Amino acid sequence: MGDFDESINFLHIYSISTGEGLERKLTNGRITRFSPDGCDIWCANDEGEAEVWRVGGGQKVLERLAQTVNIEDPPEGYPWGSSRGYRVTNDWWILGPDRKRLLMLPPAWQSYAVQRVWKGRFVALIHGGPAPGPVILELDP
Repeated sequence: MGDFDESINFLHIYSISTGEGLERKLTNGRITRFSPDGCDIWCANDEGEAEVWRVGGGQKVLERLAQTVNIEDPPEGYPWGSSRGYRVTNDWWILGPDRKRLLMLPPAWQSYAVQRVWKGRFVALIHGGPAPGPVILELDP
């Protein structure tokens, strides 16, 4: 038996109609999200960086678009962002669409952007801290 390296991750793409594996690529990320347009896959690591992969057809199923991008301050339309303009700052404040401070996240709820999922006025904070499960907040503008 060989050694198992937990830092090695693969992104697997399968055909829904056949169940056949189409492609497998080595990635540094372990948390995946689809971009808002559904064309790209972001594979993020705990250091706040992500690889961006384009899902295509024909001969190229997966094409790496960017080696790494900073997920805390990425280009417009990144998968971890709020569609309503909310933002979490580096000092853990949640800002409203007007950039006014709404709430400071307590230490137990602080996490990388990759561990936050936005849906409208809701944010789910998903991490392995002292909280037993995800914390879901509803924000008012």
